[in-house]
Amino acid sequence: MSAAAARRLTPELEALLVCAQWVIDPAQTPRFRSALGRCASPQLLCRTAIAHGMIGHLRAALRTAPELQDTPLATTVAKVAASAARRGLRQSAVLLRLIDKLAGSGIEAMPIKGPAWAEALYGDVALRNWSDLDILVRYADVPRARAILLDEGFHDASSFNERFLAREHRGQGELHFASAKLVHLDLHWEVGVAYRGRGLPAQHFLARSVPRILLQRPILGPSAADLALLTCINGSRDRWNKIESLLALGVQIRDLPHDAWSDILAGAREVGCARRVVIGVTHVSRALGLDLPPAIAAAIAGDPVGRLLVCALSPDTLDTQSDDNGRREIADLLWKFATEDSLWRTLENLRVRLLHPGLGEWQVVELRPSLRWLYFALRPLRLTVKWSRRLLIG
Repeated sequence: MSAAAARRLTPELEALLVCAQWVIDPAQTPRFRSALGRCASPQLLCRTAIAHGMIGHLRAALRTAPELQDTPLATTVAKVAASAARRGLRQSAVLLRLIDKLAGSGIEAMPIKGPAWAEALYGDVALRNWSDLDILVRYADVPRARAILLDEGFHDASSFNERFLAREHRGQGELHFASAKLVHLDLHWEVGVAYRGRGLPAQHFLARSVPRILLQRPILGPSAADLALLTCINGSRDRWNKIESLLALGVQIRDLPHDAWSDILAGAREVGCARRVVIGVTHVSRALGLDLPPAIAAAIAGDPVGRLLVCALSPDTLDTQSDDNGRREIADLLWKFATEDSLWRTLENLRVRLLHPGLGEWQVVELRPSLRWLYFALRPLRLTVKWSRRLLIG
C-alpha cells in the first residue's frame, strides 16, 4: 500500500497495518513506534485491533519497544490481549476435544481457520483471534458429526440444520451450531469458491492433508498449497477487509518459494477462483511491501479487470465504518460478481443468487415437499423487499 493510501486510513488502522508489516519484517519497528504515536487512545486502538484480528500481534510488537513498557497503552493492550488469549486457549481445547470425539467415531475431521491457522501461520494461538470454530468433514459423515456435536453440548443455531438433514441435499456447504458457553461452530462439508453451487469438497482437502500441531497435539491440516488457496478464498469472500487476513496471506507469500505459486494458481484455475487468488496475492504484496511472485505478476498483467479490482481494494475496504451497511453490502455483492473468473461464471452467479432458494426462504416459510417449487418464485420477491428496505433506510 502506498504512503498516500496509508495516510487515508485512520491512525489506528495505519498502526495495525504497520504492525502487520513488522510481523513480516521486524526492521519496521521504528515505523511502528511512530504510527503508535498518532493513535487517539489505547481503548480505540484495542477495539480496532480486536475487530481486525490483530490484538495478539499488537501486544507482541509492543514488547519490542522498551520505552513503551509500563505506559497506559502497553498496560491496556496487555490486558485485552491476555483476555483474548485465554478465550483462544479455551476454544482450542474445545476444538481438540471435538476432533477426538469425531475420530473416536471414525470420522476424519480437519479444523480450518481459527486456532489451527494461528499455529500453522504464526506458531501461537494467542496471535490470532476469531469469531467461531470451523471443522471440515466429508458430506457422508455430517449426520453422525452433528449427533456428536449435540452430545457435546452444542445445539443447532438454525432450524435449517434439521431441515437440511431431512432433505438429503448438499445445501450451502455448512451447518451452524452454538453452545451454552457461547462457542459458535460451523460444520463444513465443502468450501465454496462461488456464491452457490460450486465448492471444493472435504475429501479434496483431506486426501491432501498434512500433519500439523495445535497446542502440542497432532491434527490434520491443509497442505501448503491448499492453505494458501483457502486463505485467498477466505480473504476474498470478505473483500480483504481485515488486516489479519492480509497478514495470514502475507506470511505465506514471504515463506513459500516463488515457483510454488505456479502450482497454486493452476489449482485455482481448475476450481474457478484464479482471479481471486491473483487479486489477493497482488493486493497483499502491495499492502505489506512483499515481492510479487512472478506467476502472479504475469497473471495480473494479463487481467485488466483484475488490476482495476486491486486498485478498488485500497484502502477503504479496511475501514468497515466508512460506509452504511446498505452501500457496503452492494459493494460486496458487486465484488463477488466481478471477481468471478469469466463472464459466464458471473452470469451463473447472478442467476443462482436471484433465483435459487436458500436459507432465507426456509426462514420465511416452510412449505410441504409438493409445494417447494414456490421457493423459486418467493426468492426474487424476498430479495426485492430486502434491498428496497435497505436502500431506503440507507
